[in-house]
Amino acid sequence: MKEPTETDFTHSVDREIIRQVGDLNFRGLNLIRQNLIGSDPASTIVACADRDLWSGLNEISLKQVAEAPYLLFELPFDPIASFDVERSNNLSNDHQDIWSTAPGRDYVRLLCHFAWQVCRGRAVAATLLLGLSPQAVERLRAVPLPELDPLADRNRGGLRLRWHADPWFWGRRLEAANAADQRRLWQTTYAGVQRLASLSRPAASV
Repeated sequence: MKEPTETDFTHSVDREIIRQVGDLNFRGLNLIRQNLIGSDPASTIVACADRDLWSGLNEISLKQVAEAPYLLFELPFDPIASFDVERSNNLSNDHQDIWSTAPGRDYVRLLCHFAWQVCRGRAVAATLLLGLSPQAVERLRAVPLPELDPLADRNRGGLRLRWHADPWFWGRRLEAANAADQRRLWQTTYAGVQRLASLSRPAASV
């Protein structure tokens, strides 16, 4: 299989799918924002849990955070790399997983179906749009449709913000959105594109 090129990617995406990605980002980020500023937040893995930054985001600024040509969430839907759902279910009620709430479960299923459709219809673009390796794309596209919801339910505890261990990305992005600083927002968006582009490159031979 030849290495995907920038031209391949450009021809594999359009404004509509980028809009869908932005909408999915917004829905997930809004769930996290509502959770972090709530009186009894459920557990979730975020790089920047500063409530002041999250609470300062209105709908317009949150949409600016969400606007990226790739999903801002790490997807746990690789069929051969299942998350330890038993460990997740053993969390106490005081540490309920945000994705185990009804809105959270619905959102994870929606992400799984979207990722599956992208893998089946736009495999060349999937590594950048979804942040999945080419091998994971092939495995996900082979999953039968009736198995998608069970796959999402088994692995929802593994869903987290992309680059959650990088406070620079999220701290800078949230601050830029609060300040309506388009230049800094673009800087973080572009940094993400560079990181994800490396996924489509073949591993160097030893």
